[in-house]
Amino acid sequence: MQPVDPSPDPIAPQQAESVDPELLLGVLAHELRTPITTIYAGSAVLARDDDLLPSMRRELAADVYAEAARLFRAVEDLLVMTRLEHGALTVTREPVSVIRAVDAAAQYESARWPGLRVLLQRNGAPPPATADANALAHALRNLIANIGWRAIGPTELDIAVEAVGDRVTCRLLERTGTLNPDDLRHLFDLPTTDPRPGMTSPGIAMYVAGQLIRAMLGHAWACEREDGVTEIGFDLPRSEPA
Repeated sequence: MQPVDPSPDPIAPQQAESVDPELLLGVLAHELRTPITTIYAGSAVLARDDDLLPSMRRELAADVYAEAARLFRAVEDLLVMTRLEHGALTVTREPVSVIRAVDAAAQYESARWPGLRVLLQRNGAPPPATADANALAHALRNLIANIGWRAIGPTELDIAVEAVGDRVTCRLLERTGTLNPDDLRHLFDLPTTDPRPGMTSPGIAMYVAGQLIRAMLGHAWACEREDGVTEIGFDLPRSEPA
């Protein structure tokens, strides 16, 4: 395999698999309506009620902030998905350090999920992958956030990056125990039903992550390992010869 020229080389726009419009509208209605309702109601109470106890005011403000962050992420995912659906998203083809991308995404998400401790593992010094830095960062943030959504209490997340043949693989090993085999089979699909009791839906985040990885000529998967740990992973083309 020949090394990739260090100058950016645009990949032709990738078009996502066709999505049922009714399904898409249902998902978006839920993902947008829920945070907007919380933000509207919470901010209305904060603006009008001067007699709130300090503890209640802090709790309401925290809820508004959390839902605003959720809404911001949903809109970002919606914009990416719209470009993918219309084949209008062009990603660049250049060497990108997956290790650095994982580290940056972990720091970004740790601020939102303080109970999630990310431990980065590497097998030697993995070579760079052929990818788009922005698309990879977006996909990684969604993958990590998917685990933050489901974590109950302090949770450790191991992320392993290594070269395997002509690919660079990234494996997220999580131990929340919240995903069953059927969840894993459909983890990168748009949700068609409400989440099981006690579960929080990642909305379109995992679908978008999978489509971004696909646009970079990568593959994404989710499975249960023999040791019972859930593995959510992806690989990308290696930018250096094996």
